[in-house]
Amino acid sequence: MFSKILDENNEINLKLYEKLKDKSNLVIKKSDEDDAYVVSFGLLTENINFYKVNKLSKSEYILYPQVFVYDNQTKNFISSISTRIHIPIASKLDKKKSINDEAFDNYKYLIFNPNPIITYNGRCSNQKNIKTSFMNIYSILLDCINLSEINKFNLQVRSIDLGDSAYSNLSFSKNQKDIDALKYKLANIVTAMTSSRTYNNQFFMIPYSKEQSIANVQDRFTNTLNLTVALPEPDFVIDIKIKGTKKKILKQDEDEAIVGYFIGLNYKIIEPYSDTLIFDSDFKYGQRIVFPKDLSSNFLNLSDQNDFFSYNRIFEDLIGKITSNILNEKLSNENKKWIKKFSNNEDAYKKSIKMHENIANTFFNF
Repeated sequence: MFSKILDENNEINLKLYEKLKDKSNLVIKKSDEDDAYVVSFGLLTENINFYKVNKLSKSEYILYPQVFVYDNQTKNFISSISTRIHIPIASKLDKKKSINDEAFDNYKYLIFNPNPIITYNGRCSNQKNIKTSFMNIYSILLDCINLSEINKFNLQVRSIDLGDSAYSNLSFSKNQKDIDALKYKLANIVTAMTSSRTYNNQFFMIPYSKEQSIANVQDRFTNTLNLTVALPEPDFVIDIKIKGTKKKILKQDEDEAIVGYFIGLNYKIIEPYSDTLIFDSDFKYGQRIVFPKDLSSNFLNLSDQNDFFSYNRIFEDLIGKITSNILNEKLSNENKKWIKKFSNNEDAYKKSIKMHENIANTFFNF
């Protein structure tokens, strides 16, 4: 939906300019001046679900804002930071609008609303549950970037293997192009979740790209330029293999159903030049998600769109928790409890604890 907003008009540019023009760490210059770093604002990806039930339009938007910095002279990547925000919206269904139009109108509302309707939690603030607007998220992220610390370890998602999971069997996964698009979305989710949980530590994430470049950077917020930004080779790469997914109706009555979504995956960190394995273990995770039924027909809508959104939710949550509990210098008791609970089995737990020594020695004790 974000690209549709960009296609419609330039309002988002103007509002972002007004929000950021007076910031002390940003100088507004013409974008064709060479002797400057350029800041680009955009979305890595989005996970959206919407449906109508009981005369209501229900929408959920999970967005992954990103601030991206590059050298305008060399067109080389300098730094980036991402985060994740989740906004559910329920509104009375307008009979004159389609559900798609209703969802898009709600989307525009949350993007352009200047009021603090969004809750932000991330590494860029010591405060929890900050109430803010969508546009102000970019101000928070920009303040978090410290270009004097760009000697951190670079991480990049290298591969996403869907295995024989539900992702490979969705009705809209019909060909290789569709599968590649799903992998691209999941890789961007891993990038955003890892960035949001680790930026103030030893790491920053290089955007996912098979060609080690980002084309058409201008499409994030403007269409005045046509350039390609070169990405550096990563110091370390992340490989994800989804080993299984499952959906099960756990409980239901005439009003609603509680559906369990479950996922298992293998998570690796590798030094790509020597193919040295830094971390490798298996994790499992699940969530209960409540779906309302249509009260007039008792119909339960468990479409592929709902499944896709729900699997993405538990995927991102698991990746975020792996990152928070593994990419630390030392494992706290809370870290160990989480690893034990969500490791695939006892052997995987022991393996995670043992292999964490590699993380400590590689990234912290050098």
